[in-house]
Amino acid sequence: MRLSFRRRRSCNTGHSGSYSASCSPHPSANPSRRQVLAGVLLSASVGLAACGNEETGALLDSTWQITHIYSAPEDPTEVPTDIAGVPRLGFSQNSMAGYTGCAPLQAQVSFSDDSGASVAASEASFVLLNEVISDEIDTECTGTAAWVHSHIAGLLQSGNRFALHFDSRGELVMQLDDGQPINSPALRMFVL
Repeated sequence: MRLSFRRRRSCNTGHSGSYSASCSPHPSANPSRRQVLAGVLLSASVGLAACGNEETGALLDSTWQITHIYSAPEDPTEVPTDIAGVPRLGFSQNSMAGYTGCAPLQAQVSFSDDSGASVAASEASFVLLNEVISDEIDTECTGTAAWVHSHIAGLLQSGNRFALHFDSRGELVMQLDDGQPINSPALRMFVL
């Protein structure tokens, strides 16, 4: 499976260049239809988040929104509000695709257990990034978007291995396996 995010130039969210699974140039005039759709999407995301802490099966075929970047103890951690919801990652058994806030990226990945043996993603404790490819940075990428991009792109490099942790809320933490006992760089995400 190959995952990708496509850029939508304009959506009715009011955000130019939004990255979304669906954007319609004409919102439905029927509010009850939107309410039903919102309820279905919320139910699905709550269901996926609830099972995320018990198994990594939710890791695959889901879109993970990056909410926090832990690059150094002195750096801010929360993705700034003006770009919140934009940086995302998605995984399949052999690949990862995402958007940093300024550029799409893709990588081949392999999953392993605590002993280093190759395993299915649902049984993995670690993910190794191989052949990370990032597109050109959007020319309008400045300010907080550039900060977020540089930190995410700096972490998601070929050869980096990350420990996978699901917390009690179903959020995923990908922590760089750099041999440091504390303060290792990490990304915190929740499933959309």
